[in-house]
Amino acid sequence: MDKLLTPEEFAVALGIQLSTVYAWTHAKTVPYMKVGRLIRFRETDVMKWLRDRSQGTDESQSVSAKPAPIKPKPAKSKYGHRNRFIDDLVERSKKEALP
Repeated sequence: MDKLLTPEEFAVALGIQLSTVYAWTHAKTVPYMKVGRLIRFRETDVMKWLRDRSQGTDESQSVSAKPAPIKPKPAKSKYGHRNRFIDDLVERSKKEALP
């Protein structure tokens, strides 16, 4: 039976952040399995996945994983938030409050 790694063990073994492990599992970039509600990584699957992605391998053999698209955050307003409606509301109240 293959050894099953926890997400924490997987992160330590690769030297990456635990949040990266969860992002990869969410994007289905890394092979994993669920045991009940727990995420586990089969050691042999992880080793094969790493070999497929190591430098110098034939690109046709490796499975290319698309990174999750990065959504740009809207610019913060001069009041420190990202909601234009609130900006307009603040400006209108200032105009109404001033004599």
